[in-house]
Amino acid sequence: LLRAGYDFPWVDGLSAYALAVFGTDPDLAGQFRQNEFDFNLQWGPKKGVLEGLSLRLRYAVVQQFGGDVNNLTDFRAICNYVIKF
Repeated sequence: LLRAGYDFPWVDGLSAYALAVFGTDPDLAGQFRQNEFDFNLQWGPKKGVLEGLSLRLRYAVVQQFGGDVNNLTDFRAICNYVIKF
């Protein structure tokens, strides 16, 4: 597991990070080793009327070594809102 990130100083709450996960050979037959690479851009204001809101764009690539599918790509837009009570 490797992760590197950066907080953009000129935009409050904006950050980016990349994540790499390297799989091992699975124990069960019919399963295959996989690696995953995620690239994220996230914004979440720390104060003000939008405090608690989080927006994230994620692009992911999963490499599978064996089977019918070798690579899987995924793009997601994620919105979270925290309500404190």
